[in-house]
Amino acid sequence: MSQLNYETTIVRMFFDRVGQSGDQPAIHIKRDGEFEPRTWNEIAKDVRRYAIALGYFGVRPGDRVLQLSENRYEWIIADLAIMTLQSVHVPVHAPLTGSQVAFQIRDSGAQVVLLSTREQAEKLAGVQDQLPDGLQCFSYDRVDISIGGAEVRRLADVAEQADQLGWQQEESIEKPALENLTPDALATVLYTSGTTGEPKGVCLTHRNLVSNALATLAMFQQGEGHLRLGFLPLSHIFARTCDLYTWLASGAQLALAENRETIIPDAQTMQPTHISGV
Repeated sequence: MSQLNYETTIVRMFFDRVGQSGDQPAIHIKRDGEFEPRTWNEIAKDVRRYAIALGYFGVRPGDRVLQLSENRYEWIIADLAIMTLQSVHVPVHAPLTGSQVAFQIRDSGAQVVLLSTREQAEKLAGVQDQLPDGLQCFSYDRVDISIGGAEVRRLADVAEQADQLGWQQEESIEKPALENLTPDALATVLYTSGTTGEPKGVCLTHRNLVSNALATLAMFQQGEGHLRLGFLPLSHIFARTCDLYTWLASGAQLALAENRETIIPDAQTMQPTHISGV
């Protein structure tokens, strides 16, 4: 394994990986019962499109963007797009109630929320009186619902709209982050479980995330010939560093299990070399 660089950011780690491994298979996503591969270059294209879409609607460096979603391809793309904008990702756990999510939206100061499905959107629609004014909500699936009097727009449609308006060239969207983002910049806010009171937001820097991922790699020697099957929720720090960011750093392949009930057949199909569990 090549020398690991601890003095970097998640954004730099990702785009360095794209530059090194471009057309190689990177991730396997289950669609209609079959795993489909995507290359690093394809992932980078989607990250840039999401970053352009969010930037078009006003997301700026330092802004908090909250994500309420189960594990899926879009979760990963959003995570990388948010940090490409030098913004702060606030991922919350998918099973939380609407009131619990509303608290974390208010507490984190998020003005933009990314939602996976209609079910997640309905949670927030049911607690509209607890949400801040001016909240913008976007979804991955088409949900046909309003929150706080505003339509929930599908993020893929927003990305297409930004493309048509020529809002920003894809090739330049990551340039400010690559030039200006430092390892000590805030990357994410993760909330505690709240078992002893209200959940508390834990602030983690790019250095925190990178050091945990690279320390894991130093122990387990994951490399380009390996495949990791992930099923733990990416909204928790364990899966995020030990599944997601070790994947970026090592250039291994990542397969996302459809859900925790499909782990055995998914493992039989993909034959992973690594699985993280609790």
